[in-house]
Amino acid sequence: MQSAARSVKPPKRQARRRAPDGSDGQSTPEVSWVRVSPSPAEFERDSPGAEALATECAINLLHVRDLLWTRLERLMRRQAIPSPSGFVILNILDGARTPLSPQVIAQRMFLTPGTITGLIATLQKYGYVTTSKGSGRGRHMLISITDEGRRNQRRAVRELDPHVVSWLSCFDKSEKLSLLRLLGKLGMHLEGSPEA
Repeated sequence: MQSAARSVKPPKRQARRRAPDGSDGQSTPEVSWVRVSPSPAEFERDSPGAEALATECAINLLHVRDLLWTRLERLMRRQAIPSPSGFVILNILDGARTPLSPQVIAQRMFLTPGTITGLIATLQKYGYVTTSKGSGRGRHMLISITDEGRRNQRRAVRELDPHVVSWLSCFDKSEKLSLLRLLGKLGMHLEGSPEA
């Protein structure tokens, strides 16, 4: 028999909830999410040190991240950009208007320089960036965006912008601000906590 700690229920289709006056005219979608177990108490009993609500928050953040990433990948493929991460690099280079080192790009993306090196190599194969040696002591490598890379990046931005508005259209302005505050709070907490 499957343990409660291993039981994960996918979100149900959105059901309609009656308005406070009992009518269906102004009903709102009922929110559902991925559950770790039908019984949070059973989950916590079978997994000492666990908290069902914290686990569900983490699982659902990852689930939403995967949904967004899949949409981004699909959109980037249509624009002949190899990956969402490659798109971010092109955005950084276009905005900088000057060649940047892999270290600077890595810092802006919160990634390791080693990860950035592979992404830059792929963008170079596509003809979207070039590399050169910087002047001065150390002669660090510098990355520049090409004209073709800039054209594709800007075309992708034009297509992406209305999609982002649509993806977040389930939130009103105050909910978007609340989401930003919560994500910012979580990000600061994780940055200041030791890694697992």
